[in-house]
Amino acid sequence: MTKPYEEVLRAENLSKHVIAYRRGLGSNIELAKIAFDDVLKRGNCTVATFDVSSFFDLIDHKNLKKQWCKVIGQATLPADHYAVFHAMTRYCWVDLVDCCKRLGVIEADLTPGKPICSMQDYRAKIRSQRPTLVRTNRVAYGIPQGSPISALLSNISMLPFDEAISRICYARKWSYLRYSDDILVIGESGDGGEINAVVSAELSKLGSSLSINAAKTEILDFFVQSGVQMVKPQNGGVSFKPLQYLGFAFDGRKITIKSATLSRYWRKLIKSTRAAKIRAKKRKSKGHNGVLLKHRVYEQVTHLGKNNFHSYVRRARKKLSDESIRRQLARHFDRVELELK
Repeated sequence: MTKPYEEVLRAENLSKHVIAYRRGLGSNIELAKIAFDDVLKRGNCTVATFDVSSFFDLIDHKNLKKQWCKVIGQATLPADHYAVFHAMTRYCWVDLVDCCKRLGVIEADLTPGKPICSMQDYRAKIRSQRPTLVRTNRVAYGIPQGSPISALLSNISMLPFDEAISRICYARKWSYLRYSDDILVIGESGDGGEINAVVSAELSKLGSSLSINAAKTEILDFFVQSGVQMVKPQNGGVSFKPLQYLGFAFDGRKITIKSATLSRYWRKLIKSTRAAKIRAKKRKSKGHNGVLLKHRVYEQVTHLGKNNFHSYVRRARKKLSDESIRRQLARHFDRVELELK
């Protein structure tokens, strides 16, 4: 279904607006740069970001089926397509806590990524034993997140919204990007209220309970003063929030890694170093070599490793051409050495 969906995007001039779960568009670094470059080019502008509440859980089945038929060019779904549609909309699940109770295991003792029981125990104790723990989705909305086709179906379900917003943005000379349930619109200064109203109204037309998460809505006003672009303080205060998009933050002057992403890295750094010390102590207590294996820590969380957070930061610094990103991790190695000592 990817090929006909891509053909619909090209026919409706939506290829540059829908940027999630599609090949050939680049990483989140390149996609963030597109948005930040647009803000820089406009100078004085308003940027609005939105998040759809419980996106996958509230996708309307009737609308999904209608858009599915549109994509494949059929009045109704063929039998094989309908079988997939039925499986995705009448999906089943089991609750982990309930499973642990019935199996007599402790949730804290489970190993991530490994089965919690055998197939025989699943059939006998989870599925067949009454009352069964297998639950089926019986409402007219929601698809499971994480299946091989979920991402594509979520994009297909948003086709009416993408078409409507792109037309409005073209007429108003706004810019529109949607990365799954993250929506970004860049307009003229002072257009924030209108952008908010338009996005909310069009989303409500999808025939479901989809709505904007007001707590995560951000409307930022950028302005240029003495040749420097800045963000206006919000609510008459002196502090301001930078534009946060796809893991990066932009305040008109510099691009940095989002604070939440950095916090996760620092937690991982401390966890990795302390785990290495614990492993060394355990080896020593068993009569083995108790030397601290620093190389594993270096490989995981420092600039000496490959395919880790630092390699991602190096790519981001190069593609975004901003040294502010490098400075955010300038003293990471000192912290590692301090923890190891």
